[in-house]
Amino acid sequence: MRTLKNTENTPEVRAKIETCGLDKVALVAKLATPENQHIYAEHIENMSTPALQAFTKEIRQGKPEAPKMTIELDEEMQVIFNQLKKNHGPNLSNQQALRGILKSVSEDVFSKTSQSNTTEKPPASNGESDAHPLPTIPSGSITSLSLPTDLAQAPKVPTRSIPARIKRAIHQKTNGKCAYPHCTKPIENYHHTTPFSFNLSHENIVGLCKIHHELCHNGVVKNELKDPENWQLDLEPHKSIYDSLYLKYKAQVQTKTA
Repeated sequence: MRTLKNTENTPEVRAKIETCGLDKVALVAKLATPENQHIYAEHIENMSTPALQAFTKEIRQGKPEAPKMTIELDEEMQVIFNQLKKNHGPNLSNQQALRGILKSVSEDVFSKTSQSNTTEKPPASNGESDAHPLPTIPSGSITSLSLPTDLAQAPKVPTRSIPARIKRAIHQKTNGKCAYPHCTKPIENYHHTTPFSFNLSHENIVGLCKIHHELCHNGVVKNELKDPENWQLDLEPHKSIYDSLYLKYKAQVQTKTA
């Protein structure tokens, strides 16, 4: 009854009782306001109970407010916005419609960036041959085939598997403890602060416990590209397309194992 009373003015949070359970909603019931309820509703949906518990505990210490921004729309912008708002569904408030529009644009931009980084360069169209043409197979045994020297010595593309030497270095740096400030739990996950899919590199890894790894992928850790000593939780999520894909995959796995 207390949770229901605390969510009288936050219907988006209250609606999560049916889908996510009363216990999770109770964790944020006193923190949510009509202005930030959409943020907490998203966290209830995406975070596990232990992660949400750790998140709300730290938020209570500072209780940051959701950042606000005022934008003035001229007549043309209002017409465009109203058209886009209709495409995102009926009965949406301006705030809900704008959030949906921004998310769609953000996902599209990140998706195109990811594709451009993995798309092979098209062949030259001026009739010239490649810089390293395929070697011809001489008559006789195929064992006499040899690759150009610089191609044979080309560096191998890193795999997603993290080398043992890098894992050892990560453990030595924090004595096997989670790198998040003031956390003393053991390392359970190796987190790429810049997604591996983006730059195919293992040079930006920090060791984290399960909970803080989950919070990173929920986009609530500020200053993630800096040293972990500068990290802190932020109410407003800023997930990348890679984080969204990670959460989607995690949700699918949980559904299959349920």
